Amino acid sequence: MKVQKIHLAVLLVLQMAIPPGLFAQEVKEVEKNWFAFSQKLNATPYRGMNFILESRIKTEVTPDSTGSCGMWARVDTKKGMGFFDNMSKRLITVNQWKKYSITGTIDTNAVNLFFGGIVLMNGSFYYDDFTLKVETNNGWKNIPLNSGDIEGDNTAAWNYGVSTAPIKVKGYSMFFEKEKTSKNTFLKVIGSGLRPFGYDNARGKFFSTNGVNLYYETYGNGEPLLLLHGNGQSISAFTRQILFFEQQYQVIVPDCRGRGKSTDSDAELTYDIQASDMNNLLDHLHIDSANIIGWSDGGIIGLIMAKDYPNKVKRLIASGANVLQDTTAFFPGDSLKFRKISLDITRSKISRKLFKLMLDYPNIPLAELGKIKCPVMIVAGDKDEIRIGHTVKMFESIPGAQLFIVPKTSHYVLSENYEVFNAAALKFLQEKQAAKK
Repeated sequence: MKVQKIHLAVLLVLQMAIPPGLFAQEVKEVEKNWFAFSQKLNATPYRGMNFILESRIKTEVTPDSTGSCGMWARVDTKKGMGFFDNMSKRLITVNQWKKYSITGTIDTNAVNLFFGGIVLMNGSFYYDDFTLKVETNNGWKNIPLNSGDIEGDNTAAWNYGVSTAPIKVKGYSMFFEKEKTSKNTFLKVIGSGLRPFGYDNARGKFFSTNGVNLYYETYGNGEPLLLLHGNGQSISAFTRQILFFEQQYQVIVPDCRGRGKSTDSDAELTYDIQASDMNNLLDHLHIDSANIIGWSDGGIIGLIMAKDYPNKVKRLIASGANVLQDTTAFFPGDSLKFRKISLDITRSKISRKLFKLMLDYPNIPLAELGKIKCPVMIVAGDKDEIRIGHTVKMFESIPGAQLFIVPKTSHYVLSENYEVFNAAALKFLQEKQAAKK
């Protein structure tokens, strides 16, 4: 008889509505190694238009700080996120005022355009003179911004975080300052005392596998715990998990191929080759068996490892994973978005490959999950990007699996409700394995 457990966490999520003068307000504080500020623009009048976002930026970072910064822009559509660019492959470390830009197209079903600055790790970062232009039939048109020039009494138009619910990050401060010579006002962000997850030169190492060089970091001591990030993520996505689990486990966190510091190859990007990468990483580290926490694509990789490399996986937690790429797993319209981005030549090569990956894979019959022998906990938010019905079918297909659905939570369970997730994950990892009936 198959024994299964269902966990349900009842969470209270506070939606914060903080007016523009937020610097005098109490703002929720979180811990991660990056910080962002933003403002929002109604994008409906500019649907389908090309745009250019520009600002002047400079940095002050020490050679060993791994600090950097950039701009970011995101289009929110009626069905989710559209255009997005955070300059992840062209971050700024120059100690000189220079103008930088983001170019793109506002989606035809756009609702809002969020934009601002993003800062990684330690250092001092300076921003001034944001401008936004859209291309009309009569040429390029300037769009008025609130305090785009960072002057006057309206500097509070810039909010903490990446949305209308401001979040302040521990270790960062943001304020406005005047240059001594010109009296020009600029926006300044200082990051200090931050642990460089994903950028830790002392802990980070590379190893070669399947034609790429994979970067990984290790923390703590104890049983091995492999953390596998999602499609567009990197090591830093697991900040809250590293801080929590390094107390009891040897935490191994790689950048999957093409992400973070890991290189890519000309080979097709599949989940199978990434599972092979991780199997080879464990071999490289002389680890016979590891616990795995996989988030989104990382959860898919974990499921493939549990199926194809059964001796390597002691216990598996897969959050926001799917085993099919059709409408039983995704919502209508998602595949059209994936296809559009995978063919968009203005996007980076790895960005197009990542969306093609989600368009074409995975294709794992549910019956194949019955081969998995290790204990598995399937996790999802009740507002996940993966359909709840598909998540439940995965759970039902794995012998002895557990199901953990987190209310009022999206695809980002591990960051939105990390305390609840970490506690449930630790309990699962430390359970004694019951005899199967």
